[in-house]
Amino acid sequence: MFAWCGSVAMYKIQDDESVTFGGISMTWGTVVMVMVYSMAQVSGAHFNPAVTLIFTIFHRFPWKLAPVYIIAQLIGSVLAGATLALLLDVNLKAYFKHLIS
Repeated sequence: MFAWCGSVAMYKIQDDESVTFGGISMTWGTVVMVMVYSMAQVSGAHFNPAVTLIFTIFHRFPWKLAPVYIIAQLIGSVLAGATLALLLDVNLKAYFKHLIS
């Protein structure tokens, strides 16, 4: 989540267009590939609560472990977002300009 959201945040705060939409796409694809290859044997590559839930519904993951995985995934996402908020000066209007008048 840190690299994914960080690439979007850098896109929003860079005025010189040094970060492009293609760069964001490459970041997302590369991070998913690296994480799946490196963590598939450890956690089954569950990086998203929706994936964990679907695996659980289709009996490919035990029900008793699903809440633990989902809570860990949500905590990791919140920590990644908080770290980015501390490191980068991103204007809220850049993300919510249609909601903020």
